[in-house]
Amino acid sequence: LKIANHLAHIARHYVRVGAVEMAEIDALCRKLDPKEPRTMGRRNRDRLDQFDDAENVRRLLDFPRAEAARACRLANPLRRAKGMERALAVSLLISTGLRIKNLRSIHLTRNLRRTAARVFVVFDRTESKNGTDLEIELPVETVALLDRFLTDFRADIPGQDGPYLFPGQDGGPKSDNAMRQAVNASLRKWTGLTVSPHLFRHIIAKIVVERDPSLYVAVSRHL
Repeated sequence: LKIANHLAHIARHYVRVGAVEMAEIDALCRKLDPKEPRTMGRRNRDRLDQFDDAENVRRLLDFPRAEAARACRLANPLRRAKGMERALAVSLLISTGLRIKNLRSIHLTRNLRRTAARVFVVFDRTESKNGTDLEIELPVETVALLDRFLTDFRADIPGQDGPYLFPGQDGGPKSDNAMRQAVNASLRKWTGLTVSPHLFRHIIAKIVVERDPSLYVAVSRHL
């Protein structure tokens, strides 16, 4: 299944096959899924335990605001832009639960939709892991970061002529490794937390459900 998923990733993002062919490839990958119950590994369970501490929860949720403030104090335009990029990426991880593949490949016109003051992140079924359409409304604080990044900072990042929210140097989407490193390293440096992009899905579910157990089903459906 892992090999099939890697090949599907190559077909989608590098070969850029058509939507019909991509849907057929995705259907084949789903047929290979053994449908066995998936459990969290010991390492991720240990990392999730960090958020039994209310102060660690506060540090994580406050990170986008704090990182944006740090970025704005920097004199170097590229470092400023990279700081705002990190702040926005973490804010999106917190508010959407997107997988890193979708996060790093957000297309400015295809995956962002505005309706008056509301902003949605949208992916069609060919772009999502489970083959369903996604539409997630962003909270106002994430929209504010998004607008500041697009208006004042993104133009200073190499590859900004490309169509992706988080551009790589070649104009394509930021690489998987670059996105992971940007998130992991900055969180470790400024909060002392060890967090991977994928772990955000578990962290936010834990925070929400522990505050209001009645939201368990809603969180599960969202993720």
